[in-house]
Amino acid sequence: MAQNKNATTAAEMGKTHRLLNHVINKQLSKRERIPVTDLETGEFLRDDDGELVCEEEFVATPQLINAAINFLKNNGIEAPEEAEEVKKTADELAERRKQAQQRRDRIRSGMEAAARE
Repeated sequence: MAQNKNATTAAEMGKTHRLLNHVINKQLSKRERIPVTDLETGEFLRDDDGELVCEEEFVATPQLINAAINFLKNNGIEAPEEAEEVKKTADELAERRKQAQQRRDRIRSGMEAAARE
C-alpha cells in the first residue's frame, strides 16, 4: 500500500506541538513597559531625572489567549482543578485582570481630566 506523501508522522506532529506550545507560552508571558499617567492631570509621570515612570503590563491579546485555549482543548490537555499550577495560573490571571482594569481606570481618569480643561 502506497503511503501518502503528505501524511504527517507522529514525531513531526510532536515537534510541531512542542514548537507551538513554546511560541504560545512566550507570547502569553510577554510584557511591555507602559507609561504611568497622573490621575488628576492625565499627564505622564516622570521621575526625578525627568524619565517617564513606567509599569510592566502583560500584552497578550484576546486572540492569542483564545488560540492558547483552543490549542489546549483541541489536544485534550487538562489539569486537575486542585493542581498547584492551576491555582497559580488562576491567581496570575486575576492579578492581570486587576492591573488591566487599574490601567483602564487611570487612562479614563486622565481623559476625563483633560476634557474638563
